[in-house]
Amino acid sequence: MIISQTEAHHQEILKQAINQLSNRQKEAITLLYIEGLSYPQISDIMSLKVRSVYNLIHTALESLRKDLNQPGIWFLLTALLSV
Repeated sequence: MIISQTEAHHQEILKQAINQLSNRQKEAITLLYIEGLSYPQISDIMSLKVRSVYNLIHTALESLRKDLNQPGIWFLLTALLSV
């Protein structure tokens, strides 16, 4: 029961952190990690240069790292993104 409450708490924190990202950052993260697209494919979809996609995702991940600086949360993030 404690583990499920902890996971629920981590999921809520993750949702809040993702909601802090810009729409473009959320879109890029979703396309890369959820849809499994490549950087060139994402650049075509988002009408950006490939380098801009790398920068956008890097900025989003740095923001998430800052917001999610809690033990165990990165394990949860990895598990959610690998589904």
